[in-house]
Amino acid sequence: MNDIVHNGKYSQIAQKYGIESTTFSSQEVGNIDRQFALLKSNEKSMEGMKARAKIFFDDWLDVGGRAYQKSEVLFKVAKIIDMMESKGASESEAAIAANKAILDYSSVSQGIRWLRKVPFGSPFITFNAKVMFQLARNARDNPVSFIKYIALPFILAEALLAEQDDLDDDDIEKLKGMLPEWAEDQGGMYFLPWKDAHGRWRALNIGYMLPWNSHFEIARNAWKGEFKKSWGATGMMTGPYNAFQGLVNNKDFFTGNEIYNESDAPMQQYRDIMMFISSNMIPPFLTPRNRSGSIVTGGGPVIKLLQAYGVMDGNIDRYGLPRVTVPQAYMSMIGLNTYNFNEFAVKEKQRNKVYEVRDIIKRMQSLMRQTRDPRKREEIRVEYLKLAGKKMIEYREWLAMMQGYEKLFGATQ
Repeated sequence: MNDIVHNGKYSQIAQKYGIESTTFSSQEVGNIDRQFALLKSNEKSMEGMKARAKIFFDDWLDVGGRAYQKSEVLFKVAKIIDMMESKGASESEAAIAANKAILDYSSVSQGIRWLRKVPFGSPFITFNAKVMFQLARNARDNPVSFIKYIALPFILAEALLAEQDDLDDDDIEKLKGMLPEWAEDQGGMYFLPWKDAHGRWRALNIGYMLPWNSHFEIARNAWKGEFKKSWGATGMMTGPYNAFQGLVNNKDFFTGNEIYNESDAPMQQYRDIMMFISSNMIPPFLTPRNRSGSIVTGGGPVIKLLQAYGVMDGNIDRYGLPRVTVPQAYMSMIGLNTYNFNEFAVKEKQRNKVYEVRDIIKRMQSLMRQTRDPRKREEIRVEYLKLAGKKMIEYREWLAMMQGYEKLFGATQ
């Protein structure tokens, strides 16, 4: 950091080899684009308004983007220092090694560049594509680097068992069984070794810390036949496509919540729709992930922090307890997201599992009423009863696993 602040020897080498801008041409094109926007901003036209909006975004709203770029520069300069001082590498060798150590987002194929820009593409395709090759290189050159990632889940589990003497491995499975479906299916969900002030257990999503997590989720969901979840994990069809599909179905693809409620006043429905559209266009770090109603109940780290401090409403859950505390809100800013749950989560999940079977039967009856063909009716009956039976087996296995869960909360239901 000292070398960067004082534009030292290694920072000058980084600039010489285009580390900050990745390529000289991209920096020059960026400067030309900004100068053009400044010229257009004086015009009293739509183009002038767009230019002023661009300048405002670059100067005031894109703080996170610039900070992220500077963090990449920091670690790339650190790599240059390490290569030249510790390993005796030349300037060019050190610069090449720095770009390999931290992903170079500009050096991609035309196909990847196209997919991360089009509305039905994926804004995260560059990371997912490049990290595969990075993991392969690390496995070849430095396999020991994987130990910290592999050890982390075991460390968290052991910390939980060490802190809670009366818990065992079966109790950890019970805790997993209490999580909602979306959280239970996450491969990176683990538990902090202590409860919060309200007696709730806290699950920690470490998936963001595991570089292979998205690839693991894609493969696991595909193996289980859950192709919709597998496709969603790729990040494809996001942004404008999700906004369009969500409005058609009145359901947020990401959270599963309804976007607007037809029982609300028309103006409230309009506000909810506008908030949903904006949440697909503005980085989630800054904006709430809206659900229907006048109270915002979800959002990125900035929203969580404002809610935790009481500046915004929406931090009270259905049980009258705070959704996030101030420390949890700060943790979310570095990608450590926690989820609180209490003993009521068991009853809620049990009810949802029963409703799931009930809805399958109702769907079967509805389809059977729509056809007079006996053979078709029998096919529908067999298919849906088979599905309902599978869900019933899963439900009974879950109930058996959850036996004795009361001790986890120190009270009997």
